[in-house]
Formats: sequence, structure tokens, C-alpha cells
Amino acid sequence: MAINHSTRIASLVLAFGFLFGCSAPNPYIESTKDNLDGGDYRSALQSIETALTEEPENAEAHYYRGLIYHEMAQSEDNINQRDEDYEEMRGSFSTALEIYSESSRRGRTSDIEYLISSAWSDEHNAGYSKLNESESVSNDDIETALAHLSNAIIIEPDSIVSYELASEAYLKLEDPAQAFQTLDKVMDLEVELKQSTYERHAYLALQVGDFEKAMQSYYTLQEEGFDDLNLSHGLINTLKQAEEHRKAADILEDLLERSPDNPDYALTYAKQLYGLAVGQFESWLDTYRDDPFGDVTRTRFNEALSYAEEAEVKFNEAEELATGSENVVSAKAIFFQNMTAELADMRSGVSEDE
Repeated sequence: MAINHSTRIASLVLAFGFLFGCSAPNPYIESTKDNLDGGDYRSALQSIETALTEEPENAEAHYYRGLIYHEMAQSEDNINQRDEDYEEMRGSFSTALEIYSESSRRGRTSDIEYLISSAWSDEHNAGYSKLNESESVSNDDIETALAHLSNAIIIEPDSIVSYELASEAYLKLEDPAQAFQTLDKVMDLEVELKQSTYERHAYLALQVGDFEKAMQSYYTLQEEGFDDLNLSHGLINTLKQAEEHRKAADILEDLLERSPDNPDYALTYAKQLYGLAVGQFESWLDTYRDDPFGDVTRTRFNEALSYAEEAEVKFNEAEELATGSENVVSAKAIFFQNMTAELADMRSGVSEDE
């Protein structure tokens, strides 16, 4: 979304800055001010670097260094060429704020906060506008928006809305991997995230096959007390694709208790039980090779058969709840076909005597 902000007037910021001089003015800082006022950023930069060489812990000097790079970035017409200036700006402003904090002086703290906020909102809003200025956005417009948003993220690395907007832009470019990677960076920030952010992160993680991170986002929402059908459905879909049939079945069992007449739940539950049956049959075969008639082997076979029988019951229930549904009938037919093939494979793996 677009962020409202006060119009940036660099000359006023500079004029405001001139009111606060050091008790013993550094001549190089004074030279920096003069060069800045004249728009000679290169000379200003040379002067302030000399000032910092003499006084590396001078917060005022770090402030002016950040201001120089702020003005250089803002005057650069090529959006893609602003990133290095913004990085230098952010670094200098951060150092100045740290020194002010350690000395318990506010100094130019408010000036710095204003400049960072103003620069960020300029870039973020430009990216937002480019993505939303028309119903049909070209790839060139999206690339331009991403350049603005990349700058916004450099300026404010903790800005969730810029990451989210950049992620949307990558999706518009049909690049889910970049969309996921961009939003994934947000998950490590020490900020409060919305439910929609976690759900979008889980969705994108699923798109790129990162089941672990998708589940992590869904489980985090559960831990935070969120409990709705969309969340349950998303988690079930993730668990299914990750072949975590037991976990998916547990959730579906709970949903069926709440909605026993829902054929989709019954059908999905049946499919998870079938997945458990196949996995257990494969596990049985591993133990069978080592110990054909051992207790563990027999237990695994019985458990596999139990899952298969329970799956058949749920397929029948789904068919009763959705009479004539081609989807249910087809799924049930595939289950019988695959289960028959599974049992045939098992039969071929044992001797006549066994």
C-alpha cells in the first residue's frame, strides 16, 4: 500500500541543519556544508571523509556523510544506480544514531529519522504507483517498480510492506521462486507479522516445494491461536504434498467430527489413509526381508491392511455423501486399482512356501 509522507524539501533540511553547529566547529564539516549548499556533492564528500579521518566518532560528521549520499541518491535519475548511495546513506545514518544513543544526546536524531522515512516513502510509493497505475501493467513497469522497492528495502530493511509488494511484483512476472525468496526474508525480522503474511509465505513456499517452511508458517499461526478452515485446508494441502499422511489424517479426522457430512473431507481423509497404507506396506516389506515371520513384520502388515480397509470405508462414505460424483467414483476406482497392484507386488516378493 502507499504510505503518505511530508514532501521532501532538501534545502529546508539543510537550512535546518545549519542551525546546529558544534561548540568547536570542525573546518572540514563547515566546508562540507558549503559544498552541499552549492550542490557540489563530490567536494562535500571529500571534505567529510577528511573530517571523519580526524574524528571517526564524530556523530555530526557521520550525519553529513549520510546526508550527502541521500542527496546524491535523490538526484540520480537512473533508479537502478541509487542502491549504492542508499546503502552508504543508511550506514552513515545508523552510525550517527548509534553514537548519539551512546552519548545520550539526541543531536540530529530527528533529522535522520525524517530523511530515512522520507527517502523510503519516496521509493516505496513510486514502486506501488508503478504496479497500480493501470489495469494492464507491462513487464517493464514491473521491473521499474522492483527497482524502486529494492531501494526502499535498502533504506528501511525492516519494512514488511516493501517486501510484500516486491513479492507481488515477482509473481506478476511469473517468478514464484523470487517471490518466495523475497518474502522469506521477512520471516527472520524481529517484527510482528500479520496472519496474511504467514499464509502468503506458506502459499509461496508450497509453490516452490519448500514444504518445511510452508508447514512452519502454518504451525506458527496455530501456535498464535489462529484456527479457521482456510488455515486447516492450507496445512492439509501442504502435508499431502509432503506425504505427511498421518498428520494430514489427524487434521481431517477433526474436521470430519465437526462436519461429518462434508464429502470433500471424507474423500481427502480416505486418500491420506491410503497413503498410510502404502507406506506401511513398504515398511512391512523391509522388515519381511530380514525377519519374515517376526512380530514386528506381522504388526506392520496388519497395520497396513487396517489403513487400507479404513480407507475403503471412507471412500464409500464419500460416495454416499456425494452420490454420482465423478471425482469420488474416479478416486475410489484408482484406490482399488492401485491397492490391487500393491498387493500383487507384495505377493511377487515372497516365496511360494511363505
